[in-house]
This record gives sequence, C-alpha cells and structure tokens, in this order.
Amino acid sequence: MTRADVELCEKSGLPMMGINNAYLITDKLKYHYACDTKWWQWAYSAGEGAPPYPPQQHTEKFSINNSGRPKKSGPDLGWPGVTQMQMGERQGLSKKWPVLCWGGNSGYQAINLVYLLGYKQIILLGYDMQEQKGRSHWHKDHAFPKATNPAEATFKTWRADFKILAKAIEKTDASVINATRSTALDCFPKMPLEDALWQQ
Repeated sequence: MTRADVELCEKSGLPMMGINNAYLITDKLKYHYACDTKWWQWAYSAGEGAPPYPPQQHTEKFSINNSGRPKKSGPDLGWPGVTQMQMGERQGLSKKWPVLCWGGNSGYQAINLVYLLGYKQIILLGYDMQEQKGRSHWHKDHAFPKATNPAEATFKTWRADFKILAKAIEKTDASVINATRSTALDCFPKMPLEDALWQQ
C-alpha cells in the first residue's frame, strides 16, 4: 500500500477504515481498527519506538476483547475511547453486534466489523497476505511490546480462514473486492483500485 493508493481513496470520498498504523499515512479515516489493546497503549504512549503522534481524535476506534484468546493471561480491559468488540468464532462471518469472527488477524476482523456497521460494498487495500520485499506489512514490522509479525506459515493459515469468510459473505447481500496491487489472497474478486473506487 502506498501514499498514492491512499490519495485515490481520499479523492473517492468513500468512508475509509484504517487498520493499525494506517493512520500514519492518512488523516481522512472515518474508522480505525486495531485488535490489540497493547497496540493502542503503544500508539498513545509517546515512548520509545511509538509513532510521532497519537491516533487522530476524529475517528471511531475499535478493538476486540482478547481475554478468551489462547495463551492470553488476565482480562483485556480495553483502552479509553476505543469500542471493544467481542470475540466470536475464529472462522465465518458474525452477523450479531458486537461479536466479530476473528480469523487470527486484524484484517479479517475489520471486514466483519465493516459488515456489522452496515456497509454492503467493501474494498480491500493492503491485503498482501504474503511477505513482500522482506516485509510482512506495508509498513515496518510491528514494534509494540509483545508484538508478533506473521511468517509465511501464518499467512497460509490466514488465507485458509479468509476462504471461509468469503463463502459466508457470498450468502449475504454484501460483496468484497480485493484492490490490493500484489496479493496472495485469491478468495475475493480482484480489481484495480481506481476501477473499484469509481464503480460504486
């Protein structure tokens, strides 16, 4: 994902949801999602390695309650100003607010959240789902405390989860287009970003 990609999204006027560090590349987000409370703590901390400025105040912010996640110790109390969604099944599509199917990653959860927010046409950007040029994200590896960054085995598992999500979405009146330039995620129809934005 590049700044030029994001500028196209901004020009379209369509509402945008950014995931994790996406707020560092645009200030036009309507929604901001990061599943981990520890990410929000890091982003607002202004400590070593934290972003130069905290997430924008005008966005609607969401995370997920990770208390029931395997290997999670202690309750997840969330972060002030961030709506905490509830963890549902790993795979599938939750149709009940505030439950998200979680799929092992924020991108999966964000699609489910967008659906629950009532949007029927969803365009994906930055869903590489593979390592590119030594990176596992469009930005540098996550550096917040206890952060993990996916390896190829993780991406493979995630791609399998997304296939189940895609089949669930096919049974609804919603649609998902993958406008990511170089992506290993093949379960959603692909389209150049500009075409996807202006076909609405």
